[in-house]
Amino acid sequence: MQIVKSLSDGRKLIGKKFEIARNTSNHDIPIGEKVRIISVSMYGSSVVFYADGYEKFLRIKDIVPVEITLEELENELKYIIEKYNNEKEELESKITFMKSNSIEIFDEQNYRVYVTLKAIENSSDKTAKEGLLKDLMDNK
Repeated sequence: MQIVKSLSDGRKLIGKKFEIARNTSNHDIPIGEKVRIISVSMYGSSVVFYADGYEKFLRIKDIVPVEITLEELENELKYIIEKYNNEKEELESKITFMKSNSIEIFDEQNYRVYVTLKAIENSSDKTAKEGLLKDLMDNK
């Protein structure tokens, strides 16, 4: 593994996939687990890394690069496209909500009511409508 002496060196590893080989930083990620680096920072004088889905940091000694297959790349692309499309749809829905109600500052609670009412309008199933209202009242 390359030596990482600075944040700029560490940033070059963001987005890359690694396998957990050791646990020198008490990170609780199982040995052999494959992770993607999403962030880098300093811990004292050491550069440390954060993996997608985990809160504790990793040291460079804890990880080794992973060779990625064509199938893994294709699956990753599908995942990114799906995630992007879901986020895009949610943002478009929030914008529509704000424009249709002449709102300048977004309010999550009012948006949830709006989404629930829209879902109720589009549903013909009485049980589904009751479930939507219950979820809204239960703050889900």
